[in-house]
Amino acid sequence: MRILGCLSVILGLTSGAALAEPHRQHAPHEHGHGTLNLAIDGKKMVLQLTAPSQDIVGFEHAATTPSQQEAVHHARTALSSPADLFTLSAAAECAFQHQSIRIGNNPAPMSDEEGKHGEHHEEHDEEYGEEHHADHEDEGAVHSEVDAEYQLTCEKPDALREIGFPYFKRFPNAEELTITAIGPMGQIGGEVSKDNPLFKLR
Repeated sequence: MRILGCLSVILGLTSGAALAEPHRQHAPHEHGHGTLNLAIDGKKMVLQLTAPSQDIVGFEHAATTPSQQEAVHHARTALSSPADLFTLSAAAECAFQHQSIRIGNNPAPMSDEEGKHGEHHEEHDEEYGEEHHADHEDEGAVHSEVDAEYQLTCEKPDALREIGFPYFKRFPNAEELTITAIGPMGQIGGEVSKDNPLFKLR
C-alpha cells in the first residue's frame, strides 16, 4: 500500500483515540486547536493542515468589509509560504513542491496556479459569502475551516528528525495542533503548541 496514495484512508484510521492518547482530546472545531496530518513515503512527504478560520483569518463569517477581505488576502499569502510556517530538519534537504489552500467552505480549493490570480479568489469569497449568509443567518452557528495541503520532496528523508512550528507566531490565534504522522518511523501522534512548537519524528 502506497502511503501517499492512501493518505486520507490511512490517516483517517490512525488519527483516533489510540494515537491521540495520552494527549488531550478536543471538541470538534474548537477555536485555537487545529490538526496536522503527515505522511512520508520514500522521498515524498505530504502535510495536511486543518484549522478553524478564526485561528487563521480572525473570524469565521464571510468577509464583508475591506479590512476583513484584507485579512483573508494576508492569510492566503501566509499559507502560500509554508517554509515560514513549518521548519524541517535541515539535513533532510526538504523542499516544498506543490500546495492547495482553501479558506472557508469554498468548494474550489486554491491551487498553486490559482494563487497567482487574486481577483479570481475575491470572486469566490463573495460567492461563498452570499451562500454562507443564506445558510447561516445566525453568525453564532458559523463554523468554517481552513484546509491546506503541502507536498514536499526530501532528498535525505532518514535525516528528518523534527518539525518546528513558526506557524504559531504567524497566526497568534492558534494555540495547539494535534499531529498524526505515518511513515518509516511507524505511526505516531502528539501535539505542538505555542509553548512547545517542536514535534519529534524520531
